[in-house]
Amino acid sequence: TMNYDLFRYHRILGTIKDYSFDRMLNYGPYRDTIITNSFFYFVSKTNNFSLFSAIPTTMIFGLIIFASWKFINIFSVKFSHVSFFIISIISTSGMLGIISGVRQNWAWAFLMVAIYYDFFSNNQNKIIKVFLYFIPSAIHLSSLPILIIRLVYNFLKINNTSRFFFLFWPLIIVFLNQIYAYLPILFQITLDQFGIYENFDLVITPLLMIKVFVYLLLIQQILKIEKMPFKWSVLNKDFINFYMILLLFGFSSFYVPTLFGRILSLVIFISLPIFSDLLNLYTIGKNIKITILAITFLLHFVYQDLIPFARLLNL
Repeated sequence: TMNYDLFRYHRILGTIKDYSFDRMLNYGPYRDTIITNSFFYFVSKTNNFSLFSAIPTTMIFGLIIFASWKFINIFSVKFSHVSFFIISIISTSGMLGIISGVRQNWAWAFLMVAIYYDFFSNNQNKIIKVFLYFIPSAIHLSSLPILIIRLVYNFLKINNTSRFFFLFWPLIIVFLNQIYAYLPILFQITLDQFGIYENFDLVITPLLMIKVFVYLLLIQQILKIEKMPFKWSVLNKDFINFYMILLLFGFSSFYVPTLFGRILSLVIFISLPIFSDLLNLYTIGKNIKITILAITFLLHFVYQDLIPFARLLNL
């Protein structure tokens, strides 16, 4: 599991510490993701393997604070809303997952910055935008499906009705696998990644059902926000639509638990504008849906972090 990834990473670091950089580029364990592969190489040369977790974890929270500070300055987002946002990330990604899993949340933090820049920056530079989207894909290949969704959204101008076709993406994957040899390399790599995810068996657990509940709550709240006749203080229509597409894409991944959980983590990483406008409308404790969402995040933290940590202490 993700919580034990760190032990595997440390074994890899011990294995590659005598590799040359050329050998690492060609035969490294993560040669398909140049940033991760290079990071493994440089940490292995320091003989201080604790840096492997310390650097990405610091960067993850640094990027979260940086993005939050931008929203505070530009959109006057309240500190309490930022606090709710950060707690929700820790609850869904888990501190054990952030520290031990390393690659996934590192990629999501950079993808969060790319998406926020894409949808909320008034002075965009296309080169910067492309570069920001490239970074997460060079850290973890799970970013590629999100990049493809962004490209599809941009070129097809998906509306509130057509976005529900993303619920049927597994059928599209079946079709694309039939024409695999004729697809661009980006699509081939993405299909390969889906193949890796599908090797995990579906096991119904309390944590999985909590994730389902979070998805349903967020989908319901987005549909409600869209119908409300009020001026959003942070949100814009394009971002809401894209956010909903990611929710639908993630929710329809239920039969692939790893992907199901990872997309939910990404959704929470980009939820600051959603949470801010929701909390401008409702107060935790006074609105039942927001209160349930907060309790659900707490339960997620208990099952994902506290219970596994208690088991580790008993080993």
